[in-house]
Amino acid sequence: MKNNRVLFTSLLFFVGLFVACSSNNLAKSSSEKADTISTETIYEVYQNGSFTEQTLDQEPIPNGGEKNFAITMYRKMKYPAQAREKGIQGTVLITVIINEFGQLENANLKKGIGHGCDEEALAAINRGCQLGFEPAKKDNNAVKVKYDIPVKFNLH
Repeated sequence: MKNNRVLFTSLLFFVGLFVACSSNNLAKSSSEKADTISTETIYEVYQNGSFTEQTLDQEPIPNGGEKNFAITMYRKMKYPAQAREKGIQGTVLITVIINEFGQLENANLKKGIGHGCDEEALAAINRGCQLGFEPAKKDNNAVKVKYDIPVKFNLH
């Protein structure tokens, strides 16, 4: 499971990097040089009315596979003009809730960088999640989970 998580996070990063590389060349802003977002996915399971961090038997798996999820997510994504002009780059964190039926229940901004990137990242996550998921499992039962998905914006 950990290998799938690392593969999925790496795939999202490299697809994002590919999208970012197609943007105009601008110098990296000094305020965004250190990106401290962890790439380890932490899952919180909904039980007894609240979310608590727990180990899963199976993480939620995008229908059609992780590669297809990333392609769908980034396909129509555009680097916001305002962010590109100001040299804004960094990572936007979107918190998603995938219910026990494998559907996106909620997606919210957890950490943004502004200048249109937050809205673009949220739209990209919503596009990717339209495919649905094989739900997460704990003790062989489908469970509702909450976790963060990073969306990187890099200018090269």
